[in-house]
Amino acid sequence: MQINYMPRLEAFTEKIFSDSRWPFKVVIGGVLTLTILGIPWVLGYFYNYAQQVRMRGSLQLPDWHEWDRRLFDGIRMLAIFALFVGVPWMILLLAVWLVESVLGSWGGLLAWGMFSVYLIVVPPLLVAAILQFQRTENFRSLLNYKPIADLLSTNWQRCVLPVLAYNGCLFIGLPIFTFAFFLGTNLLIAYLLLVFLSSNIQNK
Repeated sequence: MQINYMPRLEAFTEKIFSDSRWPFKVVIGGVLTLTILGIPWVLGYFYNYAQQVRMRGSLQLPDWHEWDRRLFDGIRMLAIFALFVGVPWMILLLAVWLVESVLGSWGGLLAWGMFSVYLIVVPPLLVAAILQFQRTENFRSLLNYKPIADLLSTNWQRCVLPVLAYNGCLFIGLPIFTFAFFLGTNLLIAYLLLVFLSSNIQNK
């Protein structure tokens, strides 16, 4: 079943937190995020949650089960993450080095600006890539940047505020970062997916 609505923010959060077991699920995810070995399962959880939202429209966090499937999906998610988060990060580092080499201390201000743009652009870029891959389950589809670019160009205004809120929550949640990261990333994935999916429906 495809999602055919874009709920208000209040309704969106109510649907997610209506499950009384959500703190337990977040604790498991936060603990796994603490360890390098647990990262593939966390990434697999993100992937499966995106799939659940896309296919069934269910916003409640999924239970922790089918660990082998989560590991498999986590490895696929790791490849998507490397391409759409890691590669832009390497490009950013190279650009910062060039700017600071040319402009010296003045380049630091420009570097902070580029870093801010990275933090705003990369989360919706990653979610758009996840959506693209899940529709085809073919890594070659990720090399076709046009559908991903179309999603971002059409919906960028609706993505900025949620991404800023996400980054702010991660900063505020630094003392419990892994738990804030796990919960916040799930919330952002679900919300941006709904933005992209509702945009597709409106454009049909």
